[in-house]
Amino acid sequence: MLKTQADYKCYVDIPSDSLIRIATDWYGTRHKDWHAAMSWYSLGCVSDLNGNELDALDAYLKAMSLFSDTTIRYYALCQQNTGSIYLHRNMHDEAERILQQCLKHPSCTEHGKMYFSVSYDLALNALYSGDFVRADSMISALLQDSLLPEYYRTDALLQLAKIQLYDKENYLKAIELCDSKIAKCAYGPTNATLNIKADSYYALQEYDSAYYYFNKSLESSNDMFTKCSDCRKLVELSILLGHSDQANTYMELYNVMRDSIYEYDKSKELAEIIQRQRIESYKRDAEIRQTVYGGISIFLLVICLLTILILYETKKKRLYCQKAAFHEMLLHKQEELMRQEEELHRKSIAELGSKVRAMSADNPDVRNIMLQLYTQKLSECRLHFINTDAGKRLLAVRTDIGSLTAADTDAILQQLSESYSDIIKDIYIEVPNINHNEVKTLILQSLNCGNDLIAALDSNVTAEGIHKRKYRLQGKCGNRFYRLFLPQGTDN
Repeated sequence: MLKTQADYKCYVDIPSDSLIRIATDWYGTRHKDWHAAMSWYSLGCVSDLNGNELDALDAYLKAMSLFSDTTIRYYALCQQNTGSIYLHRNMHDEAERILQQCLKHPSCTEHGKMYFSVSYDLALNALYSGDFVRADSMISALLQDSLLPEYYRTDALLQLAKIQLYDKENYLKAIELCDSKIAKCAYGPTNATLNIKADSYYALQEYDSAYYYFNKSLESSNDMFTKCSDCRKLVELSILLGHSDQANTYMELYNVMRDSIYEYDKSKELAEIIQRQRIESYKRDAEIRQTVYGGISIFLLVICLLTILILYETKKKRLYCQKAAFHEMLLHKQEELMRQEEELHRKSIAELGSKVRAMSADNPDVRNIMLQLYTQKLSECRLHFINTDAGKRLLAVRTDIGSLTAADTDAILQQLSESYSDIIKDIYIEVPNINHNEVKTLILQSLNCGNDLIAALDSNVTAEGIHKRKYRLQGKCGNRFYRLFLPQGTDN
């Protein structure tokens, strides 16, 4: 692509488009891309240079559809070249539309080279479409611009001659303008100038001069339309001047030129190219819209899913908080009930202790009542203890002494001292010479703990030692008081 562009800008002959078509085949037309657009623009330049206007038009239209930035200069060049092809093919509406767009392009600055070229093409389009008044006005406005290049000033004389000939019918003025243009052309008169001059002489009925200039135009012209027009007029003039043999020759040449014009005028193919480009552009835009809509749909779906997930997590968290609050409330209520129950147990134990202390030991009938009160008090203490964590742990290890740990031992003994504090005081009152380990043995015995478990809780003695300690306690406490601490359903 760069090699082709360099050759084109340096006016190097490019006889084939095979090199640049490698680039167009590579970049394709599926996506808007700078390199793709420039490759098709370069193909249009090469095709236009070699006279392949249909290929050039197709390439320029594809290039314009691939530029993502339509404000760059090359987009305006595509518009300008496309408008020139439309103009050359007498597609005046299409030429007017795209040249007007090019004239408004940011690159088409006033008094610039592109500005004069596009403005001149617009004037020619008005002239070729028969709008002589507008064409005359536009050409005159350009000629008043001091910055207009000399090439356009010289060529404008020919266009003004056409207006004088076909619109104002001022044939002498048309001949004068043609002579002025010929005088300014260093390389001689052009075929178009000779043709206009011949038409002017023909309108003045100066047939010899007309015949001469039509022949000169036919010899120098490379344009098939001009050649065909020259041959048609020469047939008529040959008959008027009595050159019948030449009339037959010009008639044969006219038929050949006319067939060539029919072959050259491929307006249907041009329409198909334009339609194909419109369809491709529509498909590409549809693909872009589909991609955008698909992306938006996926984005909205993700947003919806995230919203649902957030709502779900929020609801889940709210339910969790409600459950946690409810659970905390239950624990608080349970703790409150346990405190109330413990308070009731303490009050009951305290009341029983007050009753025991209020009784006189000297009264022979009091002993049985005191023992009953001790029994009730011991039951209350036992009920308080077994509802604690330490009490539950003690009940659990009665069948699995091996699982008892040092931490369990400390917790159980500490809770025993707290739960049985009142009954321990009574024991010291009843049995003054009893020691702390013996008190602990009595309480554990009342909880249905075997000698092995009591020994495990008292690391200083064995199970056999516990057995002997119980025997001594029976003697110290007396039979009736000792029996208060025997497990229910046992006698020893």
